[in-house]
This record gives sequence, C-alpha cells and structure tokens, in this order.
Amino acid sequence: MFVENLAHFANGAALMFFLSLCFRIYPLRKSNRMMGMLFFSMAFMVFLEVKDMVYLVDGMWYNRYISRLCMCVDMVYVPIISVFLFETLSPGWRTWLKSALMLSGQVLFVLLFAITGSEIVFRLSMLYAVIFGIVVVAVVFMASSSHDNYIRNNFSYTEGISVRWTRIASVALFMSLFVWTFFLWEDNWLGDACYYIVSILTWAYISTCSLKYKVIEVPQTILLNFMEKKSVETPQNENQVSFENKLKRCMEEEQLFLNPKLTLQDAAQAVGTNRTYLSDYLNNTLGTTFYEYVNTYRVKYACGLLTSADASKLTLADVAENSGFNSMSTFNRAFLKVTGKTPTSYNKIV
Repeated sequence: MFVENLAHFANGAALMFFLSLCFRIYPLRKSNRMMGMLFFSMAFMVFLEVKDMVYLVDGMWYNRYISRLCMCVDMVYVPIISVFLFETLSPGWRTWLKSALMLSGQVLFVLLFAITGSEIVFRLSMLYAVIFGIVVVAVVFMASSSHDNYIRNNFSYTEGISVRWTRIASVALFMSLFVWTFFLWEDNWLGDACYYIVSILTWAYISTCSLKYKVIEVPQTILLNFMEKKSVETPQNENQVSFENKLKRCMEEEQLFLNPKLTLQDAAQAVGTNRTYLSDYLNNTLGTTFYEYVNTYRVKYACGLLTSADASKLTLADVAENSGFNSMSTFNRAFLKVTGKTPTSYNKIV
C-alpha cells in the first residue's frame, strides 16, 4: 500500500536525519546547557524512530496494545522539548529535579498504560500531552517576548541573540503533534508519514537557529518572575539636562552607534552613568528602547552616506555595514521604520 510504504520511508528518512544531527551536535553538547539539551532531544528522537521500526513486523501496526503503547511513549517527547525550550529562554533553568518533574506526568501515563492497557489511560495520556503543550506554548510566547524586550533594551543588535525562533518552533512542534494525534486516533499511516516529514522540516529549522544562537544571560526571566520591577538608581550629581547633553555628544560626536556590537553597558560607560539609569531614561523619557535609539542614529548616518558625493561608489550593503548594522535585514527594517521608505526607494529619490 502506497501510504504505508510512504510512512516507512519517512520513518527511515527521519531516523537518518536525527542521527546526523546527533553527530553534528555531539561535539557541542558541553558548550552550554542548551546544546546539551538539544543533543539529548535529538538522541531521544533517534530512539523514537528506532522504536517505530517495530511497525515493520507484519501485524504490529494493527496490534492495538502495541500501537497505543508506542503513542504513549511518543508523548514523552512533549516535556523533553519543553525542557529544551525553557533552558534556551532561561539559561541555567534546567536541573535534574526540574527535568524529572516535567517528565514525571507523561512517564507515569506510559507505565500505567503498559500495565493496564486501558483505553481510558491512553486517552488521558493524549489529553494530558495536548494540555501540557498548550501551556508550554503560552509560557514560551511570554518568556521569549520578555527575553527579546531585554535584548532590545540592552543591545543595539538582535542577530544571533533574539529568541523569536523559539515562538515559531514551539508552535510548529506542538501543532504537528496535535495534528498527528488527531490522525492517529483511529490508527492510519498518513498521520505517521506527515508527522515524520514535518518533524524533519521543523527540527532542521530549530537546529539551524540553535547553532547560530548565542546564549545571553537574562537577569530577570519570565520563567521565574515576569512582574518584578527594579528601582532606578540615579547617579550622584546627575541631572537630566547634563545627562542628555553627554548622551547626545557621545552619539553625535563620538558616533558610538558605528560599533555594530554596541551594548547598553558600553553606552552607559561612555556617558558616565549606570545602565539602569540610561535604560530608564530611554524607556520612560524618550519612550524608546536602546535598540531603536541606536538604530535611529544609524539610519540617519546611512541617509548621509546615500546623499554624499561618494554615494555612487557604495552599494547598499556597504552603506549598512558602514552605518553599524550587522545585517541587511535589520538595516532594511530600521530604515523603513525611521524614514518610511526602503533604502532602495530612498536611494532612487536622492
């Protein structure tokens, strides 16, 4: 049967894909906890694919107890991926105790079904995984937004340190699981085939983003406390007028913004203040973030380059790099936001 053969082929392709990822990530597993958890996740995926080889035995797919037990084991995937996402969003969050607590519920369902073979236990296991996944997606969205807000308030760039990809990944992972659960409720090969293919595509995206991602320590993570606010310490002998003048001088005369890796700490040191006071000034007085504030200066500088006598000798990539941008995508977004035009259309006008 074509669909059955497709499912077996997709199973084999997924096994080879996850094996290759294991070999790729293995040397990096000790670089940080996120990579360690990613390696463990890939190793578990290999186990799941190998486990599904049982369906190659005639009649096994139609053995209701075996198929249901395999599905219960598959659902352990949900808390394992959740631990990976939480560790990504909150470096150092993962401990053996927390990991065990996250996995305990789903593992308990596996054991209960293995012992009883009860259809009720199986359905509760599926329901638990779905509810667990929905809660995790909600937490990931809140935590990643909090993380990226911190990035935008402390860094002048987001390339390689934004965790926006975790939102996309969590939705893709759990939606594929929900659809797969729906398909397999009545045991059919199509659900398996679709799940294997979607898993390959999703994990290709996650592994690519993970390998590019630079772990950033976020002092206040939403996984621990997303409501707390810190009091702002005003430096001694500091008044807003002198502070504004020093900040403006550092940006306009010293051109700090040309540093593509400029951070809030760097700017605070240059101005002679603390990072908390500078962040509070930008957020509450100017109503902007450090990321937007610096990129506004970069865009203005880029406009100057585009109207200079040497403009014809510069490509847009040159303009972006010379203005302190790390990538063309960031340059294009910032330019459009500040000027209301794309760099290409602005270049044609001038």
